Amino acid sequence: MRAALLCLTVMLLAAAVCQAIGPGSCECLKTSNTVLQISKIKSYSVQKSGLCPIDAVVFTTVKGVKICSDPQKPWVKRAMKIVDGRRTTVSSKAIPATTAFIPTRNTTASSWPPQCCLKLSNRRMPARRFAYYTVYSAGLCPINAVAFWTHKDRKLCYDPDLDWVKNVMKTIGPRSSSAPAPSKPKDSSRRRRGKGKKIKVKAE
Repeated sequence: MRAALLCLTVMLLAAAVCQAIGPGSCECLKTSNTVLQISKIKSYSVQKSGLCPIDAVVFTTVKGVKICSDPQKPWVKRAMKIVDGRRTTVSSKAIPATTAFIPTRNTTASSWPPQCCLKLSNRRMPARRFAYYTVYSAGLCPINAVAFWTHKDRKLCYDPDLDWVKNVMKTIGPRSSSAPAPSKPKDSSRRRRGKGKKIKVKAE
């Protein structure tokens, strides 16, 4: 009799836990390396590892796509603050005009700065292909990155902790503000056409 009651109690507890968690409540089994632009994030939810496998932040995009991100990454923390700022701005608009409140500074941004790197390249290239580099920190940008610029003004972003990236940085040096802009090739077609023309002299 006691064994039957014990089994029944265990089953009831298991059912209660399953009902509390709910099917599909743990949406993230692993986190993604995808970096989202702030303008594409609609909302987010936080998943805790107490009842779920991992800690994660579930971002929902404006198209309804859900992305699982690491809550410890700097860009994730900043995105959460900006989304929270949007909610504060919306809620402040609902306050009646007769109610006095202290306005807060709007710190929301539609996206990351355009010069930031949103993803890193795995393509390794020799130092002679690059003209200079620029370093972007995770404070203002979503990730730490080094942007190498080729002689054709093409930008490639890399992980600054890689050894070969550090060696290339020592070889080419950072971008100099006094560096002259690349000169445009001269159009020699006009000169060639001018040399080929013959001047005709009319006889009197």
